[in-house]
Amino acid sequence: MTVVNEYNLYSKVGYFTMDNATSNDRMLSYISRQLKKHHVDWNPVPYRLRCNGHVINLAVQAFLFGKDKDAVEESIRQASQLSQEERSGARLDTAKEWRRLSALGRAHNFVVVMRSSTQRYQEFKKRAGRVIPLDNDTRWNS
Repeated sequence: MTVVNEYNLYSKVGYFTMDNATSNDRMLSYISRQLKKHHVDWNPVPYRLRCNGHVINLAVQAFLFGKDKDAVEESIRQASQLSQEERSGARLDTAKEWRRLSALGRAHNFVVVMRSSTQRYQEFKKRAGRVIPLDNDTRWNS
């Protein structure tokens, strides 16, 4: 609103693309109230666009993980914090967690094993002509 006020852009406020956080609804309601003070009737509902990438990511996560996503993530987090000696056994537990997620879990395990060795990675890349990226915490590219 500082920029809107400074440049007198009250009638120029348009669309906002954002994720599904409820705080975004509150922010747009605040902007609407501020614009009304300057005689601009701006209804935030039609001007709020949901980020399609975020919506797709949420849908895919719901499909892949269902209600067990948090348990799987916690298991992976715990396994990553173990010492080197403990890790070999923990990988088996993590793999079991992923395997419970059916074919997609097995695909994940395959990628982890394939990417865990430079030789396996290079051989796969040579034969397949491409690589499979590891999943990550960046929600837009997961």
